[in-house]
Amino acid sequence: MGRASERLGTPQGEGTIPPFRPFTDLTILNSMKEMEQHMYSPGYQIFRYNNFLYLLSEYHPSDAVNFANVRNHSLLKFITRQKRAHEVLQDEKSNISTEEHYDVRIYESFLAYELYSSRVFMRQLIKQASFDHQMYNHEELVQTNISNYIRYLLNLPVNVNVNELNDVEKKHYEFKALFKRIADALYQMKKDETSDEISNEKEIKTKLLLEAITKVSYEYILLEKYNIEILNKFSDNNILEKRVLKYLFSKFHERVKVHNPESTKLLLFNTFYSVQYGWYLAVACPFVRVFETNVYAEDKDLIANKAAYEEIESKTSKRDFSQSDQMLFDTYFKKLMFSSFQEYSTMSSEKLIKLLKLIDNQSPKYSRMNRHEIPDPSSTFSHKPMNFEYYSDGLATIESNSFDMIDSPDLPLQVTVENYKTIIGEFYRILKPGGIFETKSMQFGSRSVVDFLEKHKGGGYPRSWDFDVFNLECFYDVVPQFVEAILKELNFVFGTGNVKFTVLLVCANSEVNNFLIKFSGLKLFELAGKFNDYCSMFEDQGDSSMIDKDSSVHFVVHIRARKTVPFRSFDRET
Repeated sequence: MGRASERLGTPQGEGTIPPFRPFTDLTILNSMKEMEQHMYSPGYQIFRYNNFLYLLSEYHPSDAVNFANVRNHSLLKFITRQKRAHEVLQDEKSNISTEEHYDVRIYESFLAYELYSSRVFMRQLIKQASFDHQMYNHEELVQTNISNYIRYLLNLPVNVNVNELNDVEKKHYEFKALFKRIADALYQMKKDETSDEISNEKEIKTKLLLEAITKVSYEYILLEKYNIEILNKFSDNNILEKRVLKYLFSKFHERVKVHNPESTKLLLFNTFYSVQYGWYLAVACPFVRVFETNVYAEDKDLIANKAAYEEIESKTSKRDFSQSDQMLFDTYFKKLMFSSFQEYSTMSSEKLIKLLKLIDNQSPKYSRMNRHEIPDPSSTFSHKPMNFEYYSDGLATIESNSFDMIDSPDLPLQVTVENYKTIIGEFYRILKPGGIFETKSMQFGSRSVVDFLEKHKGGGYPRSWDFDVFNLECFYDVVPQFVEAILKELNFVFGTGNVKFTVLLVCANSEVNNFLIKFSGLKLFELAGKFNDYCSMFEDQGDSSMIDKDSSVHFVVHIRARKTVPFRSFDRET
């Protein structure tokens, strides 16, 4: 993603308020110094990461099944609450007050709805800032910019002449006014509960509002985390299958034994999930160096022309990772000290996170700190795993034969008919011999087994977008026959026998599966700007009684390809 004009807004003749400048380069999140220049509250990333570690330390592999009913109920509650909040706000937008509603949960539902609805506006701002680039579909870019936007709104001047504002500025003040009304209502209900340390009414209202925002945002974070944990059930209760983990661990272990500082590298190709997925991968697989990138780091027109891309790639300077590999080896990888894969694989999440925090606390970056005053600098200053970073320079800048694995949890949303051959070719080029490419995705099927059998009585793969409720062909430039097209190209590039796939049946009348289907649907509808339409499909009771009536069938498609020879040019048959 190219860096746009992203520094914090200052008054520059655009009306009477500072402009909000969404950032479009996620590598900002690699450095606290960069975040301080581009974010109003960079410390939120520290809070967010520590909260993630806390949640992960409590994780147990059986949670996805044991708490399926609770999690599914939480998702349905989230959806129906959004639906009711939309209905109330449509009728009473200008009358949010304790005279009408005297229940904190009502205002939390208003906040949750407005925060989720603001994603549409944020996507528009990102689109403008990136000159109509489709990067506005990136989940983390939207989430982090909204977090930044909330603090921007709180800092806006109060006394302005609305008639002098442009349309975007007026929208800012609409959100600010709504937040103010919610803060006023929260203050009326909770002012007696606030700490005596804060006596200023404005500060109390801001504190109550931010606490409520944090609470409702936390609910969505939990839903996304649970979705990842369900997907783990399809790969041995791990974010990667055990055989893949063993392969990566052996590469790491061999290099550490001979003091080879080259890190075992994994490229995460993702837009659908927030940074939670990358953090999860980096913490759960601590012996790999995780780089996250996505299709929006590429020139859209160039990547659609395979021959032109390959010509440019051959002339492009490559990124040298040797210096950063050495630094990570000295400060992190050689300190992991796993004696065997067995030792790693039997370690609980809690013990693993304690180990990673211990190593982080020994980092030279904290060498000048007074440990009596700050005994645990990792909890105070760390905002990401040591072995995770965003990469935005594009695939062409990566040296051939340099990555041990590429993982894409949302490949169907990133590839098009025009670009998928270029992307798969680049994946093959940058993988080391023996390296693995893997993608796992949800494919929506039919309303019932009978419907599915009728549609596929001639055989063949399940169509990628065959379920009319979730038909992305209506909204996106997707590969219509995704599974067939990708398998055919992978077989051509990686070679027959080096590509394997499984198709797992997912029936909606299971609590675990139902959550996976509903959450994926919620995300896809929101991406298409149809969030309210999706919520309106659900009944108001918010319980799981409708699950037993849902007889739809869907699929999780898991594809893996392995590079067995050094990269060579291919002559495609016509």
